[in-house]
Amino acid sequence: MKNKISRKEIQGKISDSVSTAISQLEVKEPSKKVKKIIKRSSKKIASKVSRQLKHSAVKTKKIKEAKPPKLDKKEKLEVVA
Repeated sequence: MKNKISRKEIQGKISDSVSTAISQLEVKEPSKKVKKIIKRSSKKIASKVSRQLKHSAVKTKKIKEAKPPKLDKKEKLEVVA
């Protein structure tokens, strides 16, 4: 999986999957209003998902860069001995 993914890509994938799911329900063709609602909701979901992905990427980066905790003199002596 790529580290960076744009909101537009996420939004496109979400709207495509929602549209295909609706088309498989065997109902009439979605109206203009329904298409507008799908677009709006996919924008909202895409922004939340991208924010969450960015947050998790930053978190993993911080964990990788974290320094090990400092040891006391007694603990250092125990490790060496």
